[in-house]
Amino acid sequence: MDLFGSYLSTSSIGALHTHSATYKVDLDVGSGGNGFKVKTFKYGNIANAVPADFDMTGVKTASPNSYYYTTDYVTNEGVWDNDGDDVWTPPTSCLRVHPDKKFIVYATDDTTDLGQQRGIMIDVPGSPSLMLPEGDPYLHLQNFTKCDVAVTKLNAADKEAVSMDVFGNLHPRPAVDGQDLSHFFDGENIEGEDLILYIHATKPHYVTAEDVPVPSTMGKPIVFEPYNYFKDGLNPVKYLPGDIKQAAPCIAS
Repeated sequence: MDLFGSYLSTSSIGALHTHSATYKVDLDVGSGGNGFKVKTFKYGNIANAVPADFDMTGVKTASPNSYYYTTDYVTNEGVWDNDGDDVWTPPTSCLRVHPDKKFIVYATDDTTDLGQQRGIMIDVPGSPSLMLPEGDPYLHLQNFTKCDVAVTKLNAADKEAVSMDVFGNLHPRPAVDGQDLSHFFDGENIEGEDLILYIHATKPHYVTAEDVPVPSTMGKPIVFEPYNYFKDGLNPVKYLPGDIKQAAPCIAS
C-alpha cells in the first residue's frame, strides 16, 4: 500500500506530511498608492478582444484570431466566507496561481516616460490548498493556504496570516484577532492604497527513498520582476559601459 509514503525499510514508511510557509510582503511601487492587476493569456477573435470603443476601421490583420492578454483590475478585498457551510467561496483578492496568469502590483499615479504604469510582477509557485471542511476546529491553522496570493489594504491590526503560537502547537482554539488570514478581508478598496500581500507555498511531502538521509528541499522560489518599472522605459543594461574590459585570467601556479 502506498497511500501515505514509500517504504524506507521492510517495516517502515516515510509518513506523508506537509511543509507550508507564508510571507507578508509590503511592496511599494513608486511613491504613491498601488493597485493590483491580473493579466490572462488568451486566444480568440481580435475584433472581439479589443475595447468596445476602439475603432477597427482600416485595421488589417494576417488572421482574424490571435494570442493576447486581457487585464483585470482587482479593486476590492472582498469578504471572507465564514458562513460555515460546506462550500467555500474565495474573496475577490484571494488568488490562485495559474500558468495563464500574471500577477502585477502597479503604481496608480506613477508612469514611465511612455505612459505605462510602473509595476512589479510576482511569480509564485502554485500550491495545493489544505482544505479542511468548513467548521473543523483546526481550520484556522490552514486558512492561509487557500490563497497563493492574498491582496489586502495595509492595516496595523493585521499581524500575521497564521499565529506561530497556535500553528506550532496545533491548537484547536480560534486564532486571536489579527492572527488569521481570514480576519483581513473587510471589503475595503485596494485601488490606490498601500497594499500588503500574503504569499503562500505548500509542499505535500510524499517521502521517497531519496529523502534518506537528507530530505528534499521545500520547493520553488518566489520571484519579483520589474514590469515596465523603469521611468525611461529602458532596461538598465542600456547604461552599462560600451566597452567592458575582460579581467585577466587567474592561473594557478
